[in-house]
This record gives sequence, structure tokens and C-alpha cells, in this order.
Amino acid sequence: MERIDLSGRREQHVLEQELLTAGLSSRTTNALIFGADLYSIEQLTKPRWGDPKDRDSLHWWLCRVPGLGPKGIAEVVALRAGRDPGAARLLGQRAVTVPLGSADLGALDAWIAKQPKPITRPEAIRAIVRASLHLMGEGGPEIRAED
Repeated sequence: MERIDLSGRREQHVLEQELLTAGLSSRTTNALIFGADLYSIEQLTKPRWGDPKDRDSLHWWLCRVPGLGPKGIAEVVALRAGRDPGAARLLGQRAVTVPLGSADLGALDAWIAKQPKPITRPEAIRAIVRASLHLMGEGGPEIRAED
């Protein structure tokens, strides 16, 4: 009977526990272990972070893991800064999906058609939100949930 070497699996398990204990999510942990060939938590804290365009950098790799990139990057950045990765927040833009009825969509498209320069629906929605917030005051009125 052939003997199976499980030492690599044990090392992976130990690393997985270290990463989870450090506060990284299981998705980030799995991506780092199985996709980035991470063998030590110190690899995340070394100065070599890299650029998103540098194919040899951790930053580049994390940006390309489906569904992980921004959150995984935020967790690793927090870990490198000595903060809790579990509390990491995404910086920058966030997508907001809002269903629009046909009447609202028609009104939006009509507003877009009246603009001096062609703009996309997302650009139009951002412009309308900014203008509305400006008209209501900086940040807009306080909104309370109905009881």
C-alpha cells in the first residue's frame, strides 16, 4: 500500500488557523492559501505589497479573486496596519442596486436626453442624487424609519 504524505495538509491547516485567528475571513484565508501559495502569515506583513498592475504582488493577485478583491485587500491592509481585519471596511465606491419602475426609468431617460452632453444612466443618477442632496442641504435631511 502506498503511503500518503499529509505534512503539507497539516501545514496548510496550521496556517489556516493562524489566518483565521488573526481575523481574516474564511474566504480571504482560502484564497490566500490555495490561490496565492501563501505559506506564512509573515508574507502578508512584509513591506512588499506591490501595485495592482504588478503581476508578482499580493495586491495584484487579490484584485483578481472573484468576489474577494476589495474585501480581501481591505482585510490584508488592516492586518498589515495592526488593526482588526474583521472590522475592515471597503474604501471608495460601492454599487447600489435600485429597481426602477417603467415610469421612473422613462423620466430618467427623458432627463438624460435633455442633457447637453451624452451621459450614462449611472452618471445621470449620481448627478441627480448630488443635486438633490445639495438642494436639501449638505448631506440632506435626517431620514427616519416609519414606525
